[in-house]
Amino acid sequence: MKLRVSLALPQGGVRDITLVCDVTTTVADVARTLLLAGTGHDPRLAEIARQRLAPVPLRARSSAVAPLLLLDPASPIGSSGLQPGWIIDAVLEFGPSGGARVIEPAGTVEVHSGRHRGAVFSLIAGQNLIGRDRESRIFLSDGSVSRRHATIDLTPAGITIRDLGSANGILIDGHAVTEHRVAAPCMVTLGEVELRIVPGPPASPPPQLSHRVMHTRAPRIAPHFPATVRELPGGRSAGLGATFFF
Repeated sequence: MKLRVSLALPQGGVRDITLVCDVTTTVADVARTLLLAGTGHDPRLAEIARQRLAPVPLRARSSAVAPLLLLDPASPIGSSGLQPGWIIDAVLEFGPSGGARVIEPAGTVEVHSGRHRGAVFSLIAGQNLIGRDRESRIFLSDGSVSRRHATIDLTPAGITIRDLGSANGILIDGHAVTEHRVAAPCMVTLGEVELRIVPGPPASPPPQLSHRVMHTRAPRIAPHFPATVRELPGGRSAGLGATFFF
């Protein structure tokens, strides 16, 4: 897919660019690419993006005077709500500058130890994978964490963390568990990494978003050709009197 947008530059002003990506490319993928190209307003963001130390989404707005929106970092770019012609830049999800969220989180995960210490990840309705797999919403690159270590499931009934057969298991407040219902903030240990899960408001299904702009195409008017009279060669001399209208 191709999406023409404007990139907000660190020194001020904007530059028109075209995002060329496939349907699986996420908002965070685009944000990291932009930051590694040196377009971040904070030079530290490039290193955070390179090592994937914390989630980096896109901040977007429809015009220079429109309100800022924060796109969900794990959403595919085509269904993130980003529209052609919008102004974008890459930021930390829980940094000092943000905007109104397109998808409201229903909780957070705070990292208290390990390589990602200090990072905060948002939780949304559905399954939130934790692990070293780069498709994980809560990406932890520590060696003691399995590729697909656990999942935090958010449903209208509540929040549940489940072990996915990891090598080092899960400890909740010091006790080994395979599944645990999270009703209040709690400390979770995955391998050697300590996390704090903080429930938020009740989870609601994410809205259906698209990069397509719905519009009605103007009707096409069939061209009008003036009538002309043509007589076939030899028609009258042969007595045929053949005349055709075009």
